[in-house]
Amino acid sequence: MDHSTLVVFIWFVSPIIIFMGLNYVIQRFRLKKYLKVRLVDIMVPILFFVENHIVKLLFNESVWPYLLISALVLGIGVALVQAYFYDEIAYRFYLKMFWRFLFILLAALYFFLLFVAIF
Repeated sequence: MDHSTLVVFIWFVSPIIIFMGLNYVIQRFRLKKYLKVRLVDIMVPILFFVENHIVKLLFNESVWPYLLISALVLGIGVALVQAYFYDEIAYRFYLKMFWRFLFILLAALYFFLLFVAIF
């Protein structure tokens, strides 16, 4: 692993800075009220991008295929659970649930990569 510690640190800190900046913009302009947009909804594509670059720096490999397969399996799982418990798939509720679970999955991967980079 021949990577600069400063570059890895910047990639790890960038989602936190973006998170705080977007939180300020959403609170300042009341986007949550007018557009019904939440910070979690905006952070998912940013985490996809940042985690791919962190893994490239740490392991010299791309994780786009693995992230895509994980997202697709998660989508299938959410659809099956919704169909089983509600006997139908309400698409608005499905997409919201899928997107939020995807954020949780990406946040867990982010913290795992942080743990790997430290040790």
